[in-house]
Amino acid sequence: MSTCSDQILWNALLDGDADAWGILYSRHYRPLRSWALRRFTDADMIEDAIQDLFLWIWQHRQNLNRNAPLTPYLKFSLRNQILKLLPAHHISLNQEMEGIDLPVEDCPESRMIEKEVDFSWQSFATQSLNTLPRRKRQVMELRYRDGRSIEEISEHTGLQYQSVVNAVQLSVTHLRNQAILAGYNYQVFRRKSR
Repeated sequence: MSTCSDQILWNALLDGDADAWGILYSRHYRPLRSWALRRFTDADMIEDAIQDLFLWIWQHRQNLNRNAPLTPYLKFSLRNQILKLLPAHHISLNQEMEGIDLPVEDCPESRMIEKEVDFSWQSFATQSLNTLPRRKRQVMELRYRDGRSIEEISEHTGLQYQSVVNAVQLSVTHLRNQAILAGYNYQVFRRKSR
């Protein structure tokens, strides 16, 4: 099986083959580590991020795209995993990379993967929003979908100003926690100024 192509191994992994997962990990570990070391300074953090990435892939294999081009997909996902770890490690980029955005490769595949990740996030956000009680969901939709102010929501719903503020804060906390549990590297519903 170790002589199989990445695509065959990827499909086997997505079907639950742990051996294929292990082979892909072994095959891509060094190239991913080398790629990341050119962009970040902490080798231990990079190794943690690669392990976290492959663990995440295994845990979410049922939802991953069989047709994703593997190398750009892994680089894009590793970059996100590292960026998620940066604040916890207080690590800066390598000196020559300071202030530079970290594009993966500007190719159709990376744009396709980015769209897929965005679609997955939108779907997750919609499902999470639907778990809120009706009134909180209404407040959140008015706030974030329609862009209304707290005052406007209060007038529209008949709720007290402080009740709207509380509903937004509790809902944001709930949605952020769900996003963290699901492994998303996004801030849910960034708080707007009143």
